[in-house]
Amino acid sequence: FHQDCAENLLTSNCPLCEKAFRSITPLPRPEENAGRWFNMVDYDGNGKLTKEEVVNIFSAQLDIDAGKLRETLSNLWARWDMDGDGVITVEEMLKPKKGLLDFVLNARGLDKKSYGDPPKLNDTESFFRILG
Repeated sequence: FHQDCAENLLTSNCPLCEKAFRSITPLPRPEENAGRWFNMVDYDGNGKLTKEEVVNIFSAQLDIDAGKLRETLSNLWARWDMDGDGVITVEEMLKPKKGLLDFVLNARGLDKKSYGDPPKLNDTESFFRILG
């Protein structure tokens, strides 16, 4: 969830999973530390990203509709989940031109090689076109 929202919570329980927490750590930028970004997004700590974890992080970092994101995410999930096991490993995330990291960098305007010109992050219609 958003860092500002977390800092203003009246309780120290996660609004998503209701687990207690003691501190808030900002999510690193994936281009600066992809491994740490992956580990923080992988909130159950199993070394794999689920669709729900990806939806949660995109919903927290981008001003987009989570329901619409869930619907359109399947279009790219097969590209990111290269072995088809339903989850994304760190190796799959880092795969050049096919991985989730490449998509995230492109959506942030940091890489134009794989997906063409990126949409502005506040332009949700364009963001969903890139997912589609």
